[in-house]
Amino acid sequence: MLAVTSLCVAAAAPADGPPDTVRRLVKTHCTACHDANLQEGGVDLETLLAAELWENQALWSTTKDEFRSREMHK
Repeated sequence: MLAVTSLCVAAAAPADGPPDTVRRLVKTHCTACHDANLQEGGVDLETLLAAELWENQALWSTTKDEFRSREMHK
């Protein structure tokens, strides 16, 4: 019973990474150039998606700004 309860609590807890909508956006528009292999500009967003969100706040902020200003994904 304790194991089932623990699994339910873990499943209800928020993920440490970015939300699914952000994951889809990055995979659709960014990882063709910024994945673990290419890393254009030294940016690997594929690995960033697997990391904890709080550890990479500066890079996520820059990525958001680049996307919003249309500097990336031309």
